[in-house]
Amino acid sequence: MTYEIVKAQAKEAIAISKLLYDSLQNGVDKNFDINKEKLVDHVFDTIVQHDGFAVVLKHEGKVVGCFMGELTKHRYATGYIATELGVYIHPEHRGENHFQEMLDQFICWSSKKPDVLMTTFSIGQLNATTPWVRAQLKKRNFIKGDENYYLLRN
Repeated sequence: MTYEIVKAQAKEAIAISKLLYDSLQNGVDKNFDINKEKLVDHVFDTIVQHDGFAVVLKHEGKVVGCFMGELTKHRYATGYIATELGVYIHPEHRGENHFQEMLDQFICWSSKKPDVLMTTFSIGQLNATTPWVRAQLKKRNFIKGDENYYLLRN
């Protein structure tokens, strides 16, 4: 099978949004009515903005995975935080080193940006792959900084 990881193009915003929507439906966000139009707009903006990071995993020309991030100003210090926004690889295309390659591209991208104080990655849902993802982050010198808890409002 031939795969490639390339910089996302604006015309791929809908395909990426569909993948991210699937990802959101696997986590705490499944409790909310996700506005698909806002999701597409955010994906598009991330692809085209200077401070956005978006790569896609393609298989035979079709988008089957994505990794997105952005820079945000640190609220209390002078500088920026490179934040992972979403990662998803369709289940039929997992098992290779695609995640690691996209993660490494994100780390490389953030390291080249001036005034970046830190690069963050959040595990938004706990599942069978969580220990493996944690190990990949640890290999790349990420440190565990916090835990997230969610109180859902009905």
